Amino acid sequence: MRQALRVYAVLHSNHPLADEPCTTFDGKIRTFQTMESHADKIRENKKLVSFLNKLAEKLSTTDEESNSLCEKFCEYAGIWKTNAIDMPVEEGSKKILGSAIYIRGSYFNHSCRPTAIFQFTGQGQELEVRAIDDISTSDKASVSYLKPFIEKEERLRELEEKYHFNCGCDLCNDKIKDLDTDGYTRLKNQLTLIPRMDEDYEGIIAHCVEPLKELRRLYPSYYDPVVDTLFLQFQQVATAGAPNDVIRTLATECITHLNNSFGPDCLYMKRVKDILAERGLSSEFE
Repeated sequence: MRQALRVYAVLHSNHPLADEPCTTFDGKIRTFQTMESHADKIRENKKLVSFLNKLAEKLSTTDEESNSLCEKFCEYAGIWKTNAIDMPVEEGSKKILGSAIYIRGSYFNHSCRPTAIFQFTGQGQELEVRAIDDISTSDKASVSYLKPFIEKEERLRELEEKYHFNCGCDLCNDKIKDLDTDGYTRLKNQLTLIPRMDEDYEGIIAHCVEPLKELRRLYPSYYDPVVDTLFLQFQQVATAGAPNDVIRTLATECITHLNNSFGPDCLYMKRVKDILAERGLSSEFE
């Protein structure tokens, strides 16, 4: 709600960036105020609307002005809730610095099996859309609005509650084999165990490689949520003095996932290469 009020302040203060038009990739003109808001859903929150009404009354001199202002607050709150994208503290980090509206970025449609991902570059505030699958000229790139590894019923419920639509992607329409509840639970449990493996190198490899094979089947190029876990395990194993064959196996997994999720020039890739150089293995991965 605070973000929506800040947006209102900017849009109505003659700020040079206020409602600046943006041309989307298909040539449409888009501004903040033309974005999807689902304000009718915001208005169903009686407690929030009551608060906004009281705020609008304090900022207005007439009932008509107050009602109009409350409507704008609801509209902006809906736009923010529907379109805001979380920004990481730094590139590749899972810690959230805040959220922001990206006029072009929010234009991408959702798919539970997306063909593109959002990547933050620079100081973590520049949004880049990276293709992770082949996209024909007749198709539009899609991104996932959700975290992966969520079973179908939970995905559909979250999309309806937050974004107010029923997903019709191939995964939700059962055109692609999905994991069942037990499969998702097993996969999550395996990923959770990885950082606890200590020096059981064979166990580490088994817990890394097998879940990742399953992820490749379900999300062919979309594995960035496990890169943190995989990289940290690789770093831990390398620092602990694991044998070179273990380092090679985990490095191969890391590099494969990093290339697809963040690209060859990401910060994690540099760290992996530094570790390989320290172990004298750089030439094997050129």
